[in-house]
Amino acid sequence: MRFLVDAQLPPSLASLVGSRGHWAGHVSIILSPSASDKSIVDYAISNGAIIITKDADFLTLAPPPQLILVVTGNIPNQAQLALFQERFASLIELLMEGRSVVEIG
Repeated sequence: MRFLVDAQLPPSLASLVGSRGHWAGHVSIILSPSASDKSIVDYAISNGAIIITKDADFLTLAPPPQLILVVTGNIPNQAQLALFQERFASLIELLMEGRSVVEIG
């Protein structure tokens, strides 16, 4: 699977996803730190990527790509990474079942 990590999440999350055997890029590197939601969606659709974001605005964009929506609020990066390490396999399963939005929190 391919993932695009949104700018408000740490680049280390892309590294974590990559260490699990998936391609992962961070918006600030692939596009720009100030990339619009529309340009992120366009990139994700063009490249078959699933967006990992904290921004629920992506739910209103069409066509909607698959999303992992982080609903933890503001927590330290290390806690966020630990949460992804713990739940990553179940997130992948839900995405493979065809869920368009998977929440983690």
